[in-house]
Amino acid sequence: MVVIASGRLQQPYTDPAGYLHTSFKLDAAGEALALLRPDNSVAHEFPPPLPVQKTDVGYGLTQTVTSLTNFDTAAKVFVPSGAVDPLWRSSVAFSTSGWTNGKAAAGFGSLAFPGASGTVAYRVPTGTVGNQSYGGTLGLAFVVNESVLVSELGCFDSGGNGLGSNITVQLYARNTNGTPTNFADDTAGAVLTSATFTTAAPGTLLEGNRYKRLAVPLTLAPGSYTIVAYGYSASEMNGNFTTAWETDSGGGKLSFVGSGRYGSAGVFPASIDAGPVNRYAAGTFKFSGPNDPVVRTNLQTSMQSVNASALMRVTFAVANPAAYDTLLLDLPYNDGCTVWLNGTEVVKRNSPSTLLHDSTATATATQRKAVPLSTSLLVSGTNLLAIHGLNSSASSPDFFMGAQLRAVDTNAATVRYFPVPTPGGPNGTSTVVGYVADTAFSHDRGFYDVAFSLIITSATPGATIRYTLNGSAPNETTGTIYTAPISITTTRVVRAIAYLGTLQSTNVDTQTYLFANDVAVQPGTAPPGYPSGTWTDYSNNVSVAADYGMVSTASANYAAAAGNATFSTAQARAALADSLKALPVISIVLPTADLFDATNGIYLHPGGRGDAWERACSVEMITAAGTDQFQINGGIHIMGFTSRNLNVTPKLNMMLVFGSQYGPNWLRKDFFGSDGSTRFKRIALRSNTRDSWLAPLYGEATYLVDGFAKESQLDSGHPATRGCD
Repeated sequence: MVVIASGRLQQPYTDPAGYLHTSFKLDAAGEALALLRPDNSVAHEFPPPLPVQKTDVGYGLTQTVTSLTNFDTAAKVFVPSGAVDPLWRSSVAFSTSGWTNGKAAAGFGSLAFPGASGTVAYRVPTGTVGNQSYGGTLGLAFVVNESVLVSELGCFDSGGNGLGSNITVQLYARNTNGTPTNFADDTAGAVLTSATFTTAAPGTLLEGNRYKRLAVPLTLAPGSYTIVAYGYSASEMNGNFTTAWETDSGGGKLSFVGSGRYGSAGVFPASIDAGPVNRYAAGTFKFSGPNDPVVRTNLQTSMQSVNASALMRVTFAVANPAAYDTLLLDLPYNDGCTVWLNGTEVVKRNSPSTLLHDSTATATATQRKAVPLSTSLLVSGTNLLAIHGLNSSASSPDFFMGAQLRAVDTNAATVRYFPVPTPGGPNGTSTVVGYVADTAFSHDRGFYDVAFSLIITSATPGATIRYTLNGSAPNETTGTIYTAPISITTTRVVRAIAYLGTLQSTNVDTQTYLFANDVAVQPGTAPPGYPSGTWTDYSNNVSVAADYGMVSTASANYAAAAGNATFSTAQARAALADSLKALPVISIVLPTADLFDATNGIYLHPGGRGDAWERACSVEMITAAGTDQFQINGGIHIMGFTSRNLNVTPKLNMMLVFGSQYGPNWLRKDFFGSDGSTRFKRIALRSNTRDSWLAPLYGEATYLVDGFAKESQLDSGHPATRGCD
């Protein structure tokens, strides 16, 4: 149960989302907190005062969670044609002769509750048009890190307008032959499953792919695999590299590896193509984890247009019920159900008062509910969870019944903070007894003209501070231990963390200090750790001159760049420094290797797309006045189409991404001024290749046309892209 301490005067009050609200609020600085029974006796209380609370951090008792059943647990399923002995829901010994062997997740059709549709491994945007008519096999390699369930196979549909050719998709086990990072010697394992998409029966369109559900979902254990597709032609083209699509690892369950591979139709592709890992728009699949309510047992043939009711029995063993203090039933359903645990009715949702073998649900609903149950319902030995699933009608296009049951043991003596909160669910375990006070910097980020000594502190006595000056994030074992003020004499990025014993360490704080007078004469030599001389574009097999510096002060162009060809070097330098301060600066900080490593650097692999080619970074806004400044953690990846080529432009377009995997889910700032949006998921950092042709072969860039068109569109009162031009 989730209760919100909102100070709501109207009592009792339940908000539209179904959450109860209290008449009081909690003080984040700490106060007394207790849970009372109806007779006002104390059920539980935290020793007062409740300590200081942290934003988006849980606080409470540790709990150990044991899975008794999940959606992959074996089950017996039955669609009755007549009355069934009521013992089916109470007796472990009941005969299930004639029942189907299945899993504890049964149904059919498209379902809308979270996790029911699965995660798409290789996504293609809606309306994407193919650019290659290759009839042979196209393959993409991936590694399964945690067991997943593949429920659907998919194929790319150029334009999303139906298939012009028959496409076959196969999922292979892949033999790495002892060299998991050398994909050239990979060979075919078994074909684990396949699907054929025809012009007459193309499957269901979702974004740029079409999908067909497997009759029996396929479990992939950790290991190496390849998804392939063949049959593309001039009448149904595949995509090859230049089309923008994405990968989704399902929170790290998969890793996308290697590069594209191709070969003759109908066989494992033997030839290696260039990268990236998601080079082709061809084959794809949907997958889920063991806790996702995806249909494992398909009942469409036996149930649809036959009966609106289906029955399920799940048996499980419990050695000692007294080891647990509560049960949690995870119950997804469409459209209704009644549930029994060892013969005791525990849940009734959209279910008639009298249940018959062919009853229908009393309402339509697609819900997933967490239901607490008493452990007194358990017995030592074999237990029985029984479900009578109800559809709204026998002809309904979708249906689901299933459940997973967890047992919880609460440690009343162990109070902890939970950095990953689980509202509505058990707390889990944690070692965090408190937090180190955040680091404080004596000088804020910004522009500086005079050297200074930087002091970093933490209010937690005895805390150790580590810092870095090379863009990498320090932790408890890396970085320089802070012992004395740091001399800041030129442009520097300082990142720091504080830690102490069993307390939770601080996050990494990042501060960028810009000396504009030094930037104005920044040399072209490579800084330490950066590639010297050339940048190699491994995506396009080209090399270009590395570009780090300003125009040389010895060049006649230096004064012209400052705005006046007659300026002396000193005047030009001062003018350029003033110009740098006149505009807001975005400082993006990440380890050098994340940009320029020959294997994994995103700047040297500009064609890389998807999760594998996105990097965590710090983002700071810096202004000369020191106003409207901020810092946020986010992600960054290369963006664009033709511009993903260092030979076209050595200054690449990049995209900032904000999400919980990096920090806050949104950037909440007036980034484009008071009349723009106040929250952002993504911000494009353009190199002006979208304003005009920047590549030398197209002549001089104008920079003005696109910006003028956008601003004119806005000024005329119409929606338009905003930019800081």
